Amino acid sequence: GDAIAIQNAAGNESGIVFTQNGSVDIYFDNSKKVNTTSGGLYVTGITTFSDRINVLSGVSTFADSASLTFGTQGDLSIVHNGSNSIIKDSGTGALWIQSDAFAIQNAAGTESGLVFTENGSVDIYFDNSKKVETTSGGLNVTGITTFSDRINVVSGVSTFQDSAKLTFGTQSDLIVWHNGSHSYIQDTTGTGNLYVDSNNLV
Repeated sequence: GDAIAIQNAAGNESGIVFTQNGSVDIYFDNSKKVNTTSGGLYVTGITTFSDRINVLSGVSTFADSASLTFGTQGDLSIVHNGSNSIIKDSGTGALWIQSDAFAIQNAAGTESGLVFTENGSVDIYFDNSKKVETTSGGLNVTGITTFSDRINVVSGVSTFQDSAKLTFGTQSDLIVWHNGSHSYIQDTTGTGNLYVDSNNLV
């Protein structure tokens, strides 16, 4: 017929309703949970897939604060709350992101913040300019490195290129450097004296 409904015997509760040139609606306890639309399918409430879901083309859209959850207890969830987008792992274990190459970029995809490459480096950027990269030998930093407290070198050698300066003090009062020909310990801009203290000085 032009409009068909499958109802209970009393005729006061619908299970499926078909409307010509309109939707097919599916109910649970007389509450509509699924209806077809001109664009596809609209589901109200929680949708559980026992195996998988394949989206061949197009876009899957969720309303604000609607969560896409994974795991029996909803351990992993993806949600946009109207202000922020959140990937939350509230279950046991850790959150793993696995990829041969991984980048954190701006929304336009034109500026990188962090880039990981399998069998290669991890690079960290400032305003799309690489400042830190891991190497097979350790860490390479481009530019000035500021430590608010201290730096501890447990073993190995800290190497600085010619004319690279190691500075101390808020105003770079003390400077240690090598210019390729000579080595310098300079206390030229700071106040006070330069002290060298040792029980035995050679």
